[in-house]
Amino acid sequence: MAGLRSLQVRRCTNWDSGRMDERLNRMSRNRFLLLVVAVVAVAVFVGCSGGKSRPMTVWAVTMVPLAETSEFQTKLETALKELCKDRPVQFVRKTAMGDYDRLKEILAQADRGEAGVVVAIGLDVAALAHKETSRVPVVFCGVPYPSIYKFMEARQSQAPFVGLNEEPPMSMYCDELQKIGQAWTNAGVILPQGYWGGEKETEDFKVAFTSKFAGTVHVISIDAKTCSQLMDVVGAYNLIAAREVSVYYAINDGNIAKYLGMLVKQCKNQKIPVIGGGEAVIELGGVLAVVPDQDETARQAAGMVRKLLAGENCSSEAVGKFKLLTNTNALAELRSEHGK
Repeated sequence: MAGLRSLQVRRCTNWDSGRMDERLNRMSRNRFLLLVVAVVAVAVFVGCSGGKSRPMTVWAVTMVPLAETSEFQTKLETALKELCKDRPVQFVRKTAMGDYDRLKEILAQADRGEAGVVVAIGLDVAALAHKETSRVPVVFCGVPYPSIYKFMEARQSQAPFVGLNEEPPMSMYCDELQKIGQAWTNAGVILPQGYWGGEKETEDFKVAFTSKFAGTVHVISIDAKTCSQLMDVVGAYNLIAAREVSVYYAINDGNIAKYLGMLVKQCKNQKIPVIGGGEAVIELGGVLAVVPDQDETARQAAGMVRKLLAGENCSSEAVGKFKLLTNTNALAELRSEHGK
């Protein structure tokens, strides 16, 4: 293009025009040859690889010493390998150690395709990740609220994201990571363990959420404390724009039925279907909520959620006549049956 601009600066005679046409033709031929070579190279690579799926490369990026995050990353790596059995996972740790230039370089490499998923650990990494990347999916971890929803809002039209707080349920959110590379039809938002305090933060979050994220909301709980806080999420933030709320429980607590009943009732008042996974079923006016048995472990529940996300029927004798509704057609049937 620089050559073309230099040609345009000069006065264009017939002889100049002829040379320019010849040069353009030569450039076109070269680009075509490069395209052919690239296609052949890709074909050869695919053929040599035997058609096997490449590993999903996960980069855990942090600016703190690895010793402080090794336990988290070990759990994450284990959960990924367990839940993503159909696609091998290559787990890579990347540390910038306070070097922002190095951090930008790492994120740029990931966004160019060297990583399949970026796990941004800590506020500093997350703040740069949502600015420096637009193509690679990012999982924000260890990011305090309300900062995280600002990152979500900034990325809602770009690559998928998953938001997690300080102590993410490792084996549960990996189901979301497993979707990476597939078609994301909604802006999927995970609101796991965590509590948003303060009147201003609550109002800001409600406005941002209802205006930007009108897709499916996944609320994942693994303890009784979080279970009780789900009422604050559904009630205070008034998720009127959500089309459905998926609630997956993996807790061992006698108060689960009470908390779940309150949550389902609140969702029903807002005409939000609640879909879940497990053994015991609560049904309130056509809104189904399914809870694991008290002996169900978090790992087993994660496996059940994985099946639900894949559209498989996890019904058992305990479920009985209730059908687990996990896909768009089933949701349409539910709304039709109850006039919604």
